[in-house]
Amino acid sequence: MKRLLSFSAIAFHILAAFCPSVRMARAATPFATDLFVGGQGGYHAYRIPALSVSPQGSLIVFCEARKSSLSDHGDIDLLLRHSEDGGRTWLAPRLVIEEGGDAPIKYGNPTAVVDRETGSIWLAVNRDYLDPRGRRQGGRPLLLRSDDDGNSWLNPIDIYGADEKTGWKHYAFGPGIRIQLQHGRHQGRLILPANYRESFDKRQPSRSHVIFSDDHGRSLNAVAALGERPDRY
Repeated sequence: MKRLLSFSAIAFHILAAFCPSVRMARAATPFATDLFVGGQGGYHAYRIPALSVSPQGSLIVFCEARKSSLSDHGDIDLLLRHSEDGGRTWLAPRLVIEEGGDAPIKYGNPTAVVDRETGSIWLAVNRDYLDPRGRRQGGRPLLLRSDDDGNSWLNPIDIYGADEKTGWKHYAFGPGIRIQLQHGRHQGRLILPANYRESFDKRQPSRSHVIFSDDHGRSLNAVAALGERPDRY
């Protein structure tokens, strides 16, 4: 079986046999498709993939498109690709969001959750940028929403508004993993994991927490930090 991520080709692979809920019947044997290949499409590299199954049964894969290097910072856009036949064929890559042309602004760590009750797709991302001296700034948590199976996206919502008072510097969602509760007292709750630091220094402590909504995204709540690690998350 091929690895999900091929470092030699700097390409993402998706195994359609892992997605039995799509409309197409499950394949007899796994197969692999290169969805994003480094050096193609105008980008140096693609990283941090996230997979969702849309309300209409389409596969949607999001990823960071890194313009000029493998660096976690700089000019990084967000792309997606759609498949409507269980991953056998894919529509061309589409831009979800970018800012500033070649400016060193990043939209990263895509983390999507599908609200099965409303049909909306919520996409959490973090916005970051470098100042003229190459120092990290930003760390803003944002949400985008699609009400048409991922074909278009509403303008991003800054979750915390002017959150300088929190002291957070680094902030990152997921990446990739998110859920909607299907049973119990909080059925329908949307849950997004995230991590943050009060410094851009990776040697400083990181903390993890979750953001959740019980009203289909109209309001959001942040759970207190779950723990701390003295090195990197």
